[in-house]
Amino acid sequence: MLDRFPSWVLPLLALLGSPLISLAETSSETSAPLSLDSPCASPERRQFDFWIGDWRVELPDGSLAGTNRITPTLDGCGLEEHWMGARGMTGRSFNYFDPSDQQWHQTWIDSRGGALLLAGRFDAGEMRLSGATRTATGAEVINRITWTPQGPDLVRQVWETSTDRGTTWSVVFDGRYNRVRS
Repeated sequence: MLDRFPSWVLPLLALLGSPLISLAETSSETSAPLSLDSPCASPERRQFDFWIGDWRVELPDGSLAGTNRITPTLDGCGLEEHWMGARGMTGRSFNYFDPSDQQWHQTWIDSRGGALLLAGRFDAGEMRLSGATRTATGAEVINRITWTPQGPDLVRQVWETSTDRGTTWSVVFDGRYNRVRS
């Protein structure tokens, strides 16, 4: 497959790192089902699969917060989120399990310039990820997001923040994900 690239590409890939070379060497076929011997077929990598689907997300008062589509990506090695808020904000995230640290990671960015880098674990029936951000004045804010499956068609997501290093928490978002059936 590498012979399909112009001659200048290989030295560039070598300079940028071997992961890019291995990506260039892989087959362009990504629609094959995940085989049991795939590196991404481990039970740990399936822990967040309860979030896969099309969702209508409601606030506790029943009002629409937005819609969300969560899809497997990269041959089942990650999940991709497509958020559309009821007030027009959009956001995307990539979620994956890293066997080197035995944690899930999420990289989020939205149309308002917000970004989150989160990491955590699935434990006691919940996915809990957290990470720190900074305010405009430089103060640290810890973000903690918990997803709890509450049946095959309902997931609760609670996003909390702490400005005192985790002593107290404030709820920023409390959403009920209701699966949309086609």
